[in-house]
Amino acid sequence: MLQFCLINKYFPLLQTIMEQFNPCLRNFIAMGKNYEKALSSVTFAAKGYFDALVRMGELASESQGSKDLGESRTPVLASREQANCVA
Repeated sequence: MLQFCLINKYFPLLQTIMEQFNPCLRNFIAMGKNYEKALSSVTFAAKGYFDALVRMGELASESQGSKDLGESRTPVLASREQANCVA
């Protein structure tokens, strides 16, 4: 009987706390879902960006200008490596 009296005495207080807590919990869950959607979108955009960079690199490596640039840099890099080994 004592337990029943205590529950009846504190029930309005507990109910008030739960009524205040539930909207905050709902907002927290909604924010988490929005964060997950935003993170998914950013991940998708980043994947597209890096795929485009890879494709641009593939196209650049196939062009004659990039081949000429690579051939002209080879002696420069070789002489730099020799200079670093001597120093």
